[in-house]
Amino acid sequence: MAHVKTIQPAPRLTDVQIKARISVAKSTGKLDLSGAGLTRIPCEVLKIKDLQELAIHGNDFEEIPPEVVEFKQLKRLGAAGNRIAHVPEEIGELEELEGLWLHGNQLEELPNTVGNLRALQNLSLSGNKLHGLPEDVGRMSSLVELTVAGNKLQELPRGIGSCSNLQVVHLHGNDLVEVPLELCRCTALRTLYLQGNKLRVVPDHAKHWNEMQELSLADNLIEHLPDPSDGLQSLKTIYLYGNKLQDLPSSLKDLPNLQNVWVENNPLEWQKLQALLGQIGHLRSFGIDKDQAHSIPPLGSSTENGHVKMSEIHSDGLQGYFKLQRSHSDKRAPVLIVAFGSAPGVPNWGGLLGRLRKAMPAGSQDSFDVLFVVDPSRSWYSGNQSENSHYAQQLKKVASQYQRTLLLGDSMGASACLLYAQAATSVLAFCPQVDLVYSSIRPGESQHWFSKMRDSITNALEGYTGDVQVHTGSWEHDSYQAQLVEHFNSVAVTKHGIDSHRLALALHRQDKLLPVVMKKLQEELEACSGGGGV
Repeated sequence: MAHVKTIQPAPRLTDVQIKARISVAKSTGKLDLSGAGLTRIPCEVLKIKDLQELAIHGNDFEEIPPEVVEFKQLKRLGAAGNRIAHVPEEIGELEELEGLWLHGNQLEELPNTVGNLRALQNLSLSGNKLHGLPEDVGRMSSLVELTVAGNKLQELPRGIGSCSNLQVVHLHGNDLVEVPLELCRCTALRTLYLQGNKLRVVPDHAKHWNEMQELSLADNLIEHLPDPSDGLQSLKTIYLYGNKLQDLPSSLKDLPNLQNVWVENNPLEWQKLQALLGQIGHLRSFGIDKDQAHSIPPLGSSTENGHVKMSEIHSDGLQGYFKLQRSHSDKRAPVLIVAFGSAPGVPNWGGLLGRLRKAMPAGSQDSFDVLFVVDPSRSWYSGNQSENSHYAQQLKKVASQYQRTLLLGDSMGASACLLYAQAATSVLAFCPQVDLVYSSIRPGESQHWFSKMRDSITNALEGYTGDVQVHTGSWEHDSYQAQLVEHFNSVAVTKHGIDSHRLALALHRQDKLLPVVMKKLQEELEACSGGGGV
């Protein structure tokens, strides 16, 4: 039974705070009215004609207020996490605008006039309901970063090929059926995320991405990759797992900077891969699964295969990454660490867990296995129906084979930790999102959907007898989210003096993250009965 505690309402700016911020903005040109409960721009703000930055995240706007066009010098406009379903055509009059953040809203379309934003460098539209982008997006000649993950895009406009400065594109979790040929004309691309779509075809012209360093085509329906000969010269990492590939182009060996290749959960045979691996001497990691490697020598028996990372796939043919890396091929470790990916939709925590293994005392370095779980569709791990989701089923299936299970995640991944706490003996969650009504990073779902997810987290923690450790920073939003669960008997909240949602990264940079995870793992090992494999 949870302790009875009064939960404070979500943090909102008071009238006094709003007036104070407006007063300061008159001299700085920068105004942050995020989380103020606004439905319109205060009249006093409209008098600041030289305003350059305006943040209205986390309010109750249902449209971009047309009066923002009065700020002719505006360079940054942030309106994420509202209820915005309409962007007025007047938005195109903001000719000085360099950044526009509209993620976590209810947008189904954008006006063609966004093409007039010639100075725009960053456009964030993730977590909406967009079925397409306007053709005139190609006139955004300064665009460098475009994020449209977690929408309903079936195609991209042909004009996007004219965005010659485009370097980073996030399109994961949409309904694209092919890599748009027009995107291949964006030769400055360095990062492209296309996982979790319905891709079947990758055009030959993709090899012209000579600046590309990280490419994710994972969790699609791709059967064939084009020959990258004379192209992709800068490529370092490519994610290909969860497709229908039966072979890989031999010319991969000619990519001089290629370091990491992940091909798990494809119908590839080891005999075909072995010849390719023998010709690529500069790889750091080549990820394969147990089914592909039925004839591979035991890991560690040959330095030739030292860069091969073998795992077991537990997705049962469903979308989503369920990759189990075992310490020993012939037995299970006593503890399972489940590492949930966050909103970018790629595996997290691999580097930290590798360092954790090396830092463990002698004799206990093989004491844990790792299950990497990723939600490529940006659905918050089916948060509104988590009890019946395939994530719940697969987690329980794998975790039941271990003495102890520790769930690990941050942000969206931390939410998953709370949603699926019942499958584990302990949880380590960094800045979990509990009530998405008050989050800017969220899927483009309804208020009812968000409420159901919060109820799912409450149901998971009610009566839970394990140990839940929630870590949060000093940012009011994250503190509020942690407050929503700290009254449960199983939950302990640790607050850090870091004013950032990216708390885990900040702790890592201060060399404080690894000790936190190691301490929790050691507690799990001590709780194991006998400490041996099962």
